Amino acid sequence: MNFIFRRTIAPLRGMSVVRSFVSSRKSYLSPARLRGIYIKVHSRPALLRETYIKVHSRPAHLRETYIKVHSRPPRLRETYIKVHSCPPHLRETYIKVHSCPTLLRETYIKVHSRPAHLRETYIKGYARPEEIDYLQYKKICVLLKNRIIKIHFGMKEERLSVYEECIRKGISRRDFLKFCTAMTAWLGLEPSAIARVTNALETKPRLPVVWLHLQECTCCSESFLRSSHPILSSLLFDSISLDYTETLMAAAGHQAEAILTDTLQKYRNEYLLMIEGSIPTRNEAYCCIGGRSARQIVEEAADGAKAIIAWGNCASSGCIQAADPNPTGAKPVHRIIRSKPIINVQGCPPIAEVMAGIIVHMLTFESIPQLDGLGRPKAFYSRRVHDTCYRRANFDAGLFVESFDDDNANKGYCLYKVGCKGPNTYNACGIIKWNEGVSYPIQSGHPCIGCSEAGFWDNSPFYKHNPGIKGFGIEATADEIGLLVGGATVAGIVAHAVATNIRKKKLIENKEDVSGNE
Repeated sequence: MNFIFRRTIAPLRGMSVVRSFVSSRKSYLSPARLRGIYIKVHSRPALLRETYIKVHSRPAHLRETYIKVHSRPPRLRETYIKVHSCPPHLRETYIKVHSCPTLLRETYIKVHSRPAHLRETYIKGYARPEEIDYLQYKKICVLLKNRIIKIHFGMKEERLSVYEECIRKGISRRDFLKFCTAMTAWLGLEPSAIARVTNALETKPRLPVVWLHLQECTCCSESFLRSSHPILSSLLFDSISLDYTETLMAAAGHQAEAILTDTLQKYRNEYLLMIEGSIPTRNEAYCCIGGRSARQIVEEAADGAKAIIAWGNCASSGCIQAADPNPTGAKPVHRIIRSKPIINVQGCPPIAEVMAGIIVHMLTFESIPQLDGLGRPKAFYSRRVHDTCYRRANFDAGLFVESFDDDNANKGYCLYKVGCKGPNTYNACGIIKWNEGVSYPIQSGHPCIGCSEAGFWDNSPFYKHNPGIKGFGIEATADEIGLLVGGATVAGIVAHAVATNIRKKKLIENKEDVSGNE
């Protein structure tokens, strides 16, 4: 009885007929006026009863408006109300103005409030903000021409391009072009490719992305997020459609799992699958999300992926989880998934610009970059750290740091004898560096630990000399080079002494001959 009263009568509270019903309460079928309401409500499917009550509890002249507003997705309701609260002749103008970036709305109003034949003149002379030149303004207008928002039920959301997101964020075109130029250089492309990269980032929509976090420490995400370049952070949150990531998304529980399922179905064979962390195989309980094992999640997500990017050493080769004795049976992605193209972006963590370069390459060329035998992009992993190290000359000369507090360390000599693994580590640390190209471990006085190579955790000790690492030539090691250099030095001294004695002996003999002749 109370349930029926709450569900059918409460919305009508305040009406005289309800007051009579409350006073009697003898039978839920009286008064007669309520019988029709009860029948109308309960003759509908259970799913629609609450909606019916909400609609018909409002005055008759507001019911249609209520239906129109609440039949839209929640994200569009406020926009719909704002648009339709304007007079009909102003609605189209309101939509056009508010579909422009905030930076351009005032300019748009000033321009379009003038007669059509004067608009271009006004733009050239006065209308544009000082920080936006005329060519940039025209470029923006062209990009936004076909992106006027149409408010209607069931509208399809359109993904913006990288440049459009940069405009929306207030990033200037100059900075955008600097980013495109830098990315072209980092990818090892010729200068003529700058135009192609720029055009791709201006016109192509964001890539839908599913980013999984498994057995890892999140250092790869941190590396990307801590980048000081504004477009790199924009690339993560705006340029790619980051539909699912356990670490950064606001949703949790059933909502998060529903987003993952919806993304896998909606963008099947279109989305990029990015995986951070290794996959346990010895016992599935070591890594479970939403009641499913990491392996089950990876296999399901990989089935409809366009390509897979394995971020960091964990996803590429197992990292510390796979170090001896490997209690979880951790394996990299390429040991589990073999039917999809996989890009191994090595490092613990990878450099942020390297991660961005991979995404830009996928956007520009719509294909994976050229890979080496270990599945790493050749643009960033084709040279050893040793080959691009500024201390290489000291290595060749046999000048090594013997301990971290000796004079050789202060002189910037080679760190090989205190554990540097640069001679057999492939990465771009010495070229791109970290923190906007400020430095990298060797430049800071710390030896390379080889974090972009498989099994580097087992290649210990980190701070002791490893004579087995080939460093110069095919067979020679740093020890042999040191001995050769030292031997050559001693031989040079001896040869110099012998030559000097011979020369002195000849001078003495010449003097004796001259004295004898006199």
